[in-house]
Amino acid sequence: MAQRSTEGMGSTIKFYDDHAEEFHDQTLLAPMDNLYEPFLAYMPQGGRTLDAGCGVGRDSKAFLDRGYQVVSFDASAKMVGLTTELTGQPALRLRFEDVDFPK
Repeated sequence: MAQRSTEGMGSTIKFYDDHAEEFHDQTLLAPMDNLYEPFLAYMPQGGRTLDAGCGVGRDSKAFLDRGYQVVSFDASAKMVGLTTELTGQPALRLRFEDVDFPK
């Protein structure tokens, strides 16, 4: 089995930790409805979604506000904190390769 390279991953996470507030300020109010609506057309009302790499929580919040159940995660501790603060529910600090949800 080939081994995955994680070189550079730490620097990517560090970048988002170091620039979380700037990223928040630049992306939080970006208009996203034109991207949400086609996706949500396939989701049952109140359905569950996974916001993988949730960043500052903008998308998680939008889905929660529309009545969906959301699990949010990010590898950046700062992004997890911002998402938790914005959504009012805990975001998880995980990397993609750490995800092992049964459903």
